[in-house]
Amino acid sequence: MSIDFSKSGLLAAFLLITGLLAPHFVHAQISHYLDQAKSLQLHTNPVWLALIHSDGKTPSVRDRTFLLSANNFSPEAEVAATITELLTHDSAVCRFPARYEWLKKSLQLPQLELDACPEVSEFLENAPTEKISLVFASESLSQPASMMGHSFLKLSGSTRSGEWREHAISFFTEANTYNLPKLFIESLVTGKKGFFALSPYKQEIAHYVGLEQRSLWEFDLNLSEQQIRLLQLHLLELKHSDLTYFFHQYNCATVLRYITALSGNIEPNTELWVTPKDVIKAASQANLISDKRLITPSRWMIRALAEHIDETTKNKIVTYVHTGQADHIIKQTGEQAFLEFQYASAYNEYAFSKGELSSESHLKNSVALRSHLLDFDDYSLQEADSLNPVLTPNDSQVSLSWQATGHSKGLRLNFLPISHQLSDDNRNYPAETQLVLMSPTIKALPEKHSVQLESFTVYDMQSLIPYDPIAGGVSGKFSVIFGPVLDASLVEHRGFKTSGAIGRTLRIHRDIDIYGLGGAGIQLLAGEWQPLGSIEIGVILRGIWDTKSVLAHQTVKNFSSDLSPRSLTEWGFKQVKFFGREYSASVGLRFRQNQTHDDLAFEIGVKKIF
Repeated sequence: MSIDFSKSGLLAAFLLITGLLAPHFVHAQISHYLDQAKSLQLHTNPVWLALIHSDGKTPSVRDRTFLLSANNFSPEAEVAATITELLTHDSAVCRFPARYEWLKKSLQLPQLELDACPEVSEFLENAPTEKISLVFASESLSQPASMMGHSFLKLSGSTRSGEWREHAISFFTEANTYNLPKLFIESLVTGKKGFFALSPYKQEIAHYVGLEQRSLWEFDLNLSEQQIRLLQLHLLELKHSDLTYFFHQYNCATVLRYITALSGNIEPNTELWVTPKDVIKAASQANLISDKRLITPSRWMIRALAEHIDETTKNKIVTYVHTGQADHIIKQTGEQAFLEFQYASAYNEYAFSKGELSSESHLKNSVALRSHLLDFDDYSLQEADSLNPVLTPNDSQVSLSWQATGHSKGLRLNFLPISHQLSDDNRNYPAETQLVLMSPTIKALPEKHSVQLESFTVYDMQSLIPYDPIAGGVSGKFSVIFGPVLDASLVEHRGFKTSGAIGRTLRIHRDIDIYGLGGAGIQLLAGEWQPLGSIEIGVILRGIWDTKSVLAHQTVKNFSSDLSPRSLTEWGFKQVKFFGREYSASVGLRFRQNQTHDDLAFEIGVKKIF
């Protein structure tokens, strides 16, 4: 016996009953998965915390389209909201494909039509990913936005047609400004609009290596196919989110730290300030790095090879390159000829990037030099592991010192939340640099029974790039400090000072730099703005037994007021001993003198880097 639903009221009844029971069934289904998620404590899983960009307590993203429990956030509430969203709205799987993939595996969720999401399919096809690499672009102190370096992802894989593609995915904000007060307020307090960019990797090489002359370190990640897919899908989730960039809380490094934590090998971030190098170090410590490569800019290569080639040969190479006769350069084989070949190749690229070489000459030189590649098949240049960002010291430090001057004696406590000082061990950098951000110094004076904020350094940058006759190189410094300003008696008062200088550094020996800087500035003392001029010369010696000596002489002219010394001369010397990568001890002398007064200061201290 068969029943014809079309001729009876049974079909209508069946649909009515199904419609009435469906919500109860979905509710029961959701309750089941929520109980299961709670039982498995999924909200504490490091991968889940990485998916929602949280340290387990607070979220880094407040966008309500990304954080479903934004009104009353907790990792557990976000699990519940995500499960509910996925099972009640068909489009939710397209918005949260990575969350769905991970929850599906953990809870055996029902099969949802992820393949039916057009953007997911398009992204997976256009940016094929068989391998993911972390990329670190070295520091550039010439630009505020690049002073800590930059890190991003490289996606590599073959399309269905067999074409190999490489893409870069980067999180950034627009910071092309030298208005530092505005930049600091926006990036530290109010936040700036964050952007995700997908671009051909060759384009990034051309920008960082060719245009900005910055090194690129590539670190291949040891990930399974499942981990790679999870990372890919999560990138789509971030693409559709309204992300706010904060220089110290949510930057390119913070985002990459969360993304790489999807591997399950990296714990949620608990650091005070995540830098691009911190991401590389975390991946290394988690044994996620399987291989590394270095792409060097031509200017860096010229500097690195300069000490191995005599001046006469370098001048000949420059002449041949500019006349498009690079084929005359290589006349022999062997190690020295290989170094000259590399120098010629680097200069050919550098001169072309500077617009000093025509396209025709550049191409002619390139073809001629490539014809000699087989002559040097037994030789290769190895990356300088000392410059590997994994090996650089950490970026936070605290120091305690005892200082005696002609006016006071006491303890000084300095905290530097990010970066390093000129007196630190900078052998893992291509040049002597200093970068101090948001650093307070507290001074305790037992004789006066007082504890006070001696200074607060908002920004202090110094870059002593050794000059090369071919590659050039400009040294400079710039600072913004709320701190001691001297009166005519050389007594310190609270004030404000900003200054800048430019000059040149000469590396007369691989361990000895001498530099000279000339600059100007302005300071505020007793309600009066005072313009300043300065000349500074110094010597930096990287000594044996892990020591470093810094000697500097500075003359400052005050052009406007008798409240401060019209002319101030200052000598400073600091001797530092490094104990591994985390500790150092130092002693220092400072002598100040003007027309009527002088002051001698002695300081001894210890430092912890973490």
